[in-house]
Amino acid sequence: MAQFLIVSVLERTFPVEGQGLGPYTTWQQVSGYFDGDGTPMLTLTMYTVIPSIDWADSYKLQLDSVRSFLLKNGFRPTRTYTSDHKEKPVWHLRLYERGGLVEALNLMLPHLFKKYLQVRACLDYFENRITGEQLVEAFNEATRTGARSGLVKAISMPYTREQGHLQARSIVAKGRHAADVLTPQVLDEIATRRLRGENLREISFEFHVSRTSIRRAILRHRSGGISTPR
Repeated sequence: MAQFLIVSVLERTFPVEGQGLGPYTTWQQVSGYFDGDGTPMLTLTMYTVIPSIDWADSYKLQLDSVRSFLLKNGFRPTRTYTSDHKEKPVWHLRLYERGGLVEALNLMLPHLFKKYLQVRACLDYFENRITGEQLVEAFNEATRTGARSGLVKAISMPYTREQGHLQARSIVAKGRHAADVLTPQVLDEIATRRLRGENLREISFEFHVSRTSIRRAILRHRSGGISTPR
C-alpha cells in the first residue's frame, strides 16, 4: 500500500510528457520558479530594448509543465529548446511580447522578490515611464547587488520605448541601411528565434524591418559581411 501511494504521488506531480498535467497550476508557483531559476532578458537594438523572460532547467518535463500552464491560460511561449550539446543539456522556455509577455509580467510581479525590480523596470519601459538607458541601468544594479549574473553594460539610448519605435520607423522610412537597426546582437537573437520555430512576420513587426531585409542581413551576418551600424 505504501509503495502504491508513493508511485501515485510521483505520477501526479511529475506526469508523463504530453499529458498536459503538472505541478504548475497558479501564478504563485510559476512566479516562484521564475524568481529562482528564471531570467529577465534584454535584447538591444539601436533605438529600443526588447525584453523577454526565460525559464531554464536541466529537467525538461518541468519546463513542459510551465509551458502547459502558459498555453492553457492563453499565452504563446516558445517550444522548450536547448542549444547545449552537453551530456546533460540545459533546457529553456522563453516568452516574448507577442506571446503575452506584458500580461505575464504583471501577473507575476506581486509574487516576486529577487527579480522584482528587474520585472518592474521592464513594465515601466513598456509603459514609457523610463528610457532604454534607465532600463539597462536597473539591470546593471541587479548585477551589482548579486540579484543577476553577467556584466554591467553601458548604452546610449535616451528614448522611451515609444520614442525609440518612432525613431526606428523614421530611419527605415528614410531608406537607410537595415544595419542601422539590425545590429549583430539582434541578428543572433533573430536567428535563434527562427530556429525555435518563431514566425518571421511577427519578428519583423517587432523590429520594424521587412522580412526581406532580415533574411538578407542574416545571410551577410553569417558570412561575416554585415556592415557596422552608422
